[in-house]
Amino acid sequence: MRILFWYPDPSQSGAASSEVKLIEGYCNRFPDDDLTVMCAAGSPLVKLGNLGNCHVEIAGRYIPREAYLLGMLDLALWRFNRRRSFDVFWSTNNGLYIRRKVPQVLYVKNAYQVYTRETIALHPGSALRVSLLRRFFRRSLRVSSAVIVETPLMGRYLQEISGCPTQVIVVPKAVVAEGEKSERPMNERIARRLEGIEGKAKLLYVATSYPHKNHRVLAGMMNQFRQKDTPVRLVVTISADEWKQLAGEAAASLVESGHVIPLGWVDKDELGLLYRACDVCVMPSLLESLSSAHIEAMYWKRPQIVADLPYAHDLCGDSALYASPQDSSAWRSQVERLLADAPLREELVTRGVERLSAFPESWEVMADGIRAVLVAVVVNPGR
Repeated sequence: MRILFWYPDPSQSGAASSEVKLIEGYCNRFPDDDLTVMCAAGSPLVKLGNLGNCHVEIAGRYIPREAYLLGMLDLALWRFNRRRSFDVFWSTNNGLYIRRKVPQVLYVKNAYQVYTRETIALHPGSALRVSLLRRFFRRSLRVSSAVIVETPLMGRYLQEISGCPTQVIVVPKAVVAEGEKSERPMNERIARRLEGIEGKAKLLYVATSYPHKNHRVLAGMMNQFRQKDTPVRLVVTISADEWKQLAGEAAASLVESGHVIPLGWVDKDELGLLYRACDVCVMPSLLESLSSAHIEAMYWKRPQIVADLPYAHDLCGDSALYASPQDSSAWRSQVERLLADAPLREELVTRGVERLSAFPESWEVMADGIRAVLVAVVVNPGR
């Protein structure tokens, strides 16, 4: 099978890292399939060209990336298809706007495009831009033969959109595992930042620097811990400048006092040791499709406190404590409760490990689910 995969985002992020792991798993699992990955020049996906059955085409080198979102992608696919004759087009979040002979499978992970319009206010871009993206997404949805989502909740939201294909298939994300590499030493940069906080409870928030990740509520929580002189520290995977920008000017003093430790970007292969070095995971995000942070906490056996929102309940169930995403005091109270109750921590970890059985045990196993959808669409591209 000859597949063209489109991933437009050029930035380094958790989502991009997951795409790299997935394509690597797919190519290893199905060496007879031939993948062409179309991505931006600065994308982490560029390195996939090192795989024997994967080719990389750089898009947007001379044309702005936005042009592809506005319809240039249809022309690009037509041009690539003349050269390579693809069986299926697999696209992330946005795809073609005109129905082609090559069937399209849309891999939908962007909650902004699917959730209600009220979520537009959480996006860092302008309301006009997000509204246009939502409109273009719906046009792309209408010409797709099938849609892949990561959670049943996203699937239900999608099916409420007019023109959604009848085939909406849930393929959960794989557990982001580092195998048995835990014997290697921790990254020196990370280890150095964690020095001097032995004996203090360490909270971990693995998230990128987007406003909807809601770092601000954690800043309020940590300020309360500082006022009470509670030995609790918060570790975040964004830079000090990003923390200040997201959490507010006053939150910068939390870094200066050592109550917040901003590590900056942490590669997926280094996350396991970081999770093990911390005590509790916090996840106050206002909007998610399926965040790897929840699954990672379960996998590395860390109890977690999450936002009291539908997406988190859908994923975590009874394996987490919940707090209002707008109430810093509620987060402080739940952290205090969890740190004071060792049996509760153990119970949440046990429940989290049990929930992991619903997720693929590797990226290659996840690729089985993806390929089944692609094959079905090639055999029967009708809606």
